[in-house]
Amino acid sequence: MIRTGLLAAISAATIAVASGVASAHSDAATTGSEVLPHFQTDADGEKKPFTDVDFKNEAKDFQFIVMSDRNGANRAGVFEDAIKKINWLQPEFVISVGDLIGGYKTDMKEIEGQREEFDGIIKQLNMRYFYVPGNHDLSNPGQERTWEERYGHRYYHFLYHDVLFLVLSTDDPFPVQMGDEQVAYFEKVLKDNPSPRWTMVFMHNPTWRLDPTKHQASKKKAYENRFSDFDRMLKDRKYTVFAGHTHNYTHARRNGGHEHIVMATTGGGSKMRGARNYGEFDHMAWVTMTDNGPIIANLDLDGILPPDVRTSETAAQVSQMERARPTSEMVKVERDIFTTGEAKISVKNPLQIPIEVSFDFEVPTPLTVDPKSVTRELEPGAKTDIKVSLRAPAGTRTDSLNEPVTVKYKGEWNQGDAEASPFAVTSEFTIGVDRQRAIKRAKGTVTIDGNLREWGELPLKVAGTEPPDPKWKSPKDASYKMGLSYDDQFLYIAVETRDNKLFLDASRAPHEQDGIEIRIDARPDPERSKGRALWNYTDHGIVMVAPIVKDDQQTTYVRPASLDEVAQVKSIVSENGITAEIAIPTAWLDAQQKGPWKAIRLNAVMHDYDSSVGRKAKHLWWRPDWRFDRNIEGSGTFTKE
Repeated sequence: MIRTGLLAAISAATIAVASGVASAHSDAATTGSEVLPHFQTDADGEKKPFTDVDFKNEAKDFQFIVMSDRNGANRAGVFEDAIKKINWLQPEFVISVGDLIGGYKTDMKEIEGQREEFDGIIKQLNMRYFYVPGNHDLSNPGQERTWEERYGHRYYHFLYHDVLFLVLSTDDPFPVQMGDEQVAYFEKVLKDNPSPRWTMVFMHNPTWRLDPTKHQASKKKAYENRFSDFDRMLKDRKYTVFAGHTHNYTHARRNGGHEHIVMATTGGGSKMRGARNYGEFDHMAWVTMTDNGPIIANLDLDGILPPDVRTSETAAQVSQMERARPTSEMVKVERDIFTTGEAKISVKNPLQIPIEVSFDFEVPTPLTVDPKSVTRELEPGAKTDIKVSLRAPAGTRTDSLNEPVTVKYKGEWNQGDAEASPFAVTSEFTIGVDRQRAIKRAKGTVTIDGNLREWGELPLKVAGTEPPDPKWKSPKDASYKMGLSYDDQFLYIAVETRDNKLFLDASRAPHEQDGIEIRIDARPDPERSKGRALWNYTDHGIVMVAPIVKDDQQTTYVRPASLDEVAQVKSIVSENGITAEIAIPTAWLDAQQKGPWKAIRLNAVMHDYDSSVGRKAKHLWWRPDWRFDRNIEGSGTFTKE
């Protein structure tokens, strides 16, 4: 057996592998019954981070493929299509940049099912595949354990034809860290291999781009120092770095002019707005290693793109256009009935060249708009306001207008080459109609027991999905009612659902079954109206609850911790669905509002699954989800009466 101490002596015609996760050992140039004279490893064994398929076309100038993120928000079939096309191309091997599975689950049977599915796809390759972990693969200790049980190594290295490959783990531990042991491991690897033809680095998160000042103080060291260590260790070498994670492509030269490439996606979530403007496309990198370094061609699944497909100059222009995207104001209604109103769209040209802007309106029933589309040309630095009239038939209740007008925006400009297609940014935003509602003082004592006897008829009714979902059939399928009240100690929220097929599972989170979700933003305006429900709950509170059928218990999720410590929540199974009562201390609202609370913004959603298969779920938002483009700024505002 060859020990790791001998790796530096391995010749240019040899591949070697090592890892800091498992004990050092090696395969004496054999895989199964076949002898591979160019391959040696200390990571071979029952569990290992690569497949047993032979290398293809071993030669001094060799070709391999880099695949990008398959997750999160996997788009079915894209990765599989790439696998098929890789087999057409016949590279010598394939390597990833992580996010291979959906992950983010604590049920290891489900994680193992995801890994089994992924490995089944990889088995379709007829060349070797090297695994690289991403945050979706290592999002908790259980996932780390199952990774090591299946693949053996979370970080490792290998030599192939005198090219040194480093596979880093940027979630060591999760999230976004590289531990001292890993850094020390690669420091030794680089010391033991001082002069390969080239050094290739593969990692998931492009941590050289992270700003430590924007992260929690407890993680500053991890963000600030770890990749700077690699910068120091690599700077005097000939090297190239590949990463993923961001789902948009960027090519840059840094740390002495070395290429740092952030891949887009190979099936991961993407708006697919194009390579040139946004770096959003499904692709793989075809890499040919030569004595002068790697020659890199981006392979779109429908073509080939160069490594500078998105330059820093064009990226800056797109960034300027994105930051200057149009804004709109909600049509505020004073009454329960809506007939007509006027919305204003404001737009600015932030560039030093002319642009053309266009707006097209998708209008839900029963609303109409005038005009139906608008196009304007804007000189450099110019601003303009566009007014749009909204109308509804007589007698239309404002509360029923939960679906917004969708505005499709495009801003286009040319970059000097009249024959080239113009650059363009696109986005969607909304124009909504809503009113402010009063929260009345509770007439008597409210007991948080899930029994709504003291509430009477709940005034706010939701009978339909937002956004519209053809799987929803009728109010009997899924619908709910909601009401609010308050006293000196608490803001009270009551919800009663109607569900023709109740699906409850004590092992699942509330939003993964027929649960209720409430989001509340109690900050002062304008922050409250502009809130978008940040993932870390620094701007709002969330309460999710679902009852357990047998035990008069419930599953809950309440964030932030300051709300979890004081909120009262109870949900029970009712005759036609479930009910829930929630009490939010007024002291918490006061702290969020920086004074005695006067108003809040609230949204609610009923999750309706009908079965354990998540794809069949329906989600009945009262107002459009704040987190996404259909959000109506300021919608769902309540004032204390």
